[in-house]
Amino acid sequence: MTSLREAIAEKPAIENGVEADSDRNIMATAGANQAFANAILCLTSPGDRVLVLSPYYFNHVMCIQLADCKPVVVDTDRNYQPLVEKMAEQTTKRIKAVVLVSPNNPTGAVCTRNAIKEIGALCAENDMYLITDETYEHFVYDDAEHVSALAFGRGIDHTISLFSFSKSYGMSGYRIGYAVFPQRIYNEMLKVQDTLTICTPSVLQAAAEAAIKVGSTYPKQFIPRMEKVRKILIERLAHLDSAEMPITNGSYYFLLKLRTKNSDWEIAKKLIEEYGIITIPGETFGTRYPALRVAYAKLAKTRTTNPLVYKVSDDIMGGGVSVNALITTSHLTVHTSRLYGTAEFDCATCGFTSNPLAALATFRKALRPTHITVQHESGVSRDQIVSAPAIKA
Repeated sequence: MTSLREAIAEKPAIENGVEADSDRNIMATAGANQAFANAILCLTSPGDRVLVLSPYYFNHVMCIQLADCKPVVVDTDRNYQPLVEKMAEQTTKRIKAVVLVSPNNPTGAVCTRNAIKEIGALCAENDMYLITDETYEHFVYDDAEHVSALAFGRGIDHTISLFSFSKSYGMSGYRIGYAVFPQRIYNEMLKVQDTLTICTPSVLQAAAEAAIKVGSTYPKQFIPRMEKVRKILIERLAHLDSAEMPITNGSYYFLLKLRTKNSDWEIAKKLIEEYGIITIPGETFGTRYPALRVAYAKLAKTRTTNPLVYKVSDDIMGGGVSVNALITTSHLTVHTSRLYGTAEFDCATCGFTSNPLAALATFRKALRPTHITVQHESGVSRDQIVSAPAIKA
């Protein structure tokens, strides 16, 4: 849609001082992953090389391999920042592009302005394209800033910047993103686009246009809440004897380096099956050491402070009432809300995949709570709903 591309073109002009032609520099894609695939298939031939930084986003490496190219993996430093000297050492004429993800998935690292400038200069000097994945551009904390490579040097002349509506605007199911790229590769990008998807559905493009016109004010309203949860995780995880957690300032991930000889796959599996905690093992991201990626975007502060939180079905109360049970080592608090239709059921976050009523009874017996309180959001009194002794399997 012309109107979507025109709306997108205003963004680099305002934020980066780069004039982008909506007809020749911008393409809407089925998410940033398709934008990356378009770029790789456009720039490379079988046998070419693409430089990626480790830990890397695994979809990027899979796409490079799918194009019959070879990823050249270069390690980052202990805080997951790029080592430009090492990147330069690995640079050859066979490398067609360098991939940079900032803010980063899986580490949360945010590249500094100087690092991005140096990497852009390295690419320009060696006739390589710089592919920047800026999906998490709005998710930065503390004193960190997101800087786009479009703002430096030859900028759009050798940079392909990828963006997504999935994270900033909560549109992951819509599968829509876009690429900003040099005019000279437009025809090749269009060939790939036409082969893979032709275009993203027009109704989704209309939704994306509405979102980008709202601007960064929408995602930024969620940052304060995420910052609170992030600080709790730092307090709880940064000083573990069993892991090292570099404190990074972007996206909504931390990558913990585990002090263990055990497989991170087995640890991740155990966390899911026994504790209901979802992590992704570092091996997925190319780490040479055991690691776990922890995500905190959807964690509420209460759930972070008291991790044993779950929602069980209305079988406890009856009459279409769902129950949120917040369990700590000292007491059990039950909050209920009236439901219309099917009651909700999800006890996976407590590590229980069977009867939630039995789970509640087990916790109640094991923790010996000092008190139980019941509160109804609609204002119905405790006595009108249930008395504490009635909560049983």
